[in-house]
Amino acid sequence: TVTPEVKGVRAFAIADDRKQLLTASKDGEILFWDLETGAQVEGKSLDIKTDFGVTPSGWRPKIHMAYNAKSQRLAVTATPDQGSTHTAVWDMKKNAALPISKKSPQALSALNFTPDGKRLIMALIDYTLETWNLETDKRVRTESGHEGHIEAMDISPDGKRLATASDDETIRVFDIASWHELVSLGGHERSVISISFSSDGRKLASVAEDQSLLVRHVFPDVHSLKEHICLEFKHINVTPKIDRKFPNEPEMKLDALCANSKIGG
Repeated sequence: TVTPEVKGVRAFAIADDRKQLLTASKDGEILFWDLETGAQVEGKSLDIKTDFGVTPSGWRPKIHMAYNAKSQRLAVTATPDQGSTHTAVWDMKKNAALPISKKSPQALSALNFTPDGKRLIMALIDYTLETWNLETDKRVRTESGHEGHIEAMDISPDGKRLATASDDETIRVFDIASWHELVSLGGHERSVISISFSSDGRKLASVAEDQSLLVRHVFPDVHSLKEHICLEFKHINVTPKIDRKFPNEPEMKLDALCANSKIGG
């Protein structure tokens, strides 16, 4: 059990390798904790303010963090109001901040590194998604399709898919390269507040404010989906309903779908 003794914690995050816990205190210090031993392993003082009060409009300032173990890059964002976000990204190997723009004219609700650590994907409060290339300092924004704030998101282990969870009670999965929406999932009756891919990227777990926990199959490609369908339905003569759409893949009957499958034969 990890029980770090640190005061004034404003935010925490789990590193993408699931080996470290990060905490941000109100004095701007980031601490790294070993999740197995509970010991503090590193610390970093920030040049970004993290101690904010509630604004007159009722906005509660937010701190978000992400750490990519492969690149050893740490990203911290502070959103003091609905109209701006201050961002800092450090290269922990070089102990230096990346030379990128630090202020955005939009508040954000979630962020995550791609597995290579070269891009940040940010969810903004206008329901859009922004991909920030940290090598070029270029940003590209895209519509998420959500009708509410994105509360959480996760990137598949292969770095190809992004799953977003929203207070519109839905989950959406995107192909990151094309931003094609692969699937939209319901099932929760309140805001979806947490989401995570399994280590093989084939399952997606989600938690909502209605205290429901759902674990579902989300396949990385059409071949994986076909194999799963043939395994599940090989003993019955029905065509299962598939809510996943793949580009350029025609609709098929079960016998044709599994004709060339090792499982369904």
